[in-house]
Amino acid sequence: MRNHLKPNIALACGAMLLFGMLCQSANAESGTSILATQATTDPSEQLTIDWSVVENSGVYTYTYDVYNPSGDVLWPATDPAVPESFEDFYIGVNYSLVTSISDGGTDFGSHSIKWFLDPSIAPGSSTGDLVITSDYGPVMSSAKANDQNEPSPWNTTYAGGTPIPVPGAVPDTANTMILLGSTLVLLPLARLFRKSSVA
Repeated sequence: MRNHLKPNIALACGAMLLFGMLCQSANAESGTSILATQATTDPSEQLTIDWSVVENSGVYTYTYDVYNPSGDVLWPATDPAVPESFEDFYIGVNYSLVTSISDGGTDFGSHSIKWFLDPSIAPGSSTGDLVITSDYGPVMSSAKANDQNEPSPWNTTYAGGTPIPVPGAVPDTANTMILLGSTLVLLPLARLFRKSSVA
């Protein structure tokens, strides 16, 4: 029995190492969401959010870049049209799940984060990367942007809008999988040790 124990231990340890390496490799998702306005259905008045979520070793990095289209003007449109900017951006997220926020961002109550944008984001430009990190994987949630005049406010919950990913109240999937995999490997290993002690 003892002659077979060492190869089995080596095999189990190798399986644990490989499983951990696979689970901790980086994973990424990306997409585009829409911040719609209730003032008009004109696409040139909608803001877009290019987002990405990257998971690496159990840490999730969420990046948002909010774009103001070149056709965004004060509403109702005038002649000549007046360009419309936006000055802040919110995401709906449980603040306690967030471990870091990029410059300009702050908690705004327990269920949102707000970035104050100074200077405001003019038509044809974007915020650049707005970043948060978390130990929690993504769930879909709302976002909004504001200014003082219509077509503000913009919101993902308005008709034509689409949600964004934010950290959710779920365990870190990568670490959970590593723990589960380690348990599955250690159970038969424990049985081998019990058999060897009996022998």
